[in-house]
Amino acid sequence: ILFAVLFCWVSAGFWTALMGFLQLLIGKDKYSISSTIKGDEPINPAHRTALIMPICNEDVERVFAGLRATYESVAATGQLEHFDIYVLSDSYDPDICVAEQKAWMELCRD
Repeated sequence: ILFAVLFCWVSAGFWTALMGFLQLLIGKDKYSISSTIKGDEPINPAHRTALIMPICNEDVERVFAGLRATYESVAATGQLEHFDIYVLSDSYDPDICVAEQKAWMELCRD
């Protein structure tokens, strides 16, 4: 039984390594989601994308500075109407919760 378990383990490692080697030989972009999409197609107006920023007792200024940078980056593309931004807070410190709400209101106001 031990031999069978260990053989399966070694076999799985071998096949994983072989597939990785073949991928290196083919040379396609390993980070590409789909090789059939060029990336310059317009976004379908019926589609929406959620940008979600999770936060849990973190530095509020830093998190919302990152969120503002993301917002400005999306706005620069001219596709802002296709995105919804959400902040998911798991903070349990009341002071941080208030700071998060205040930062969100300031971001929405701007």
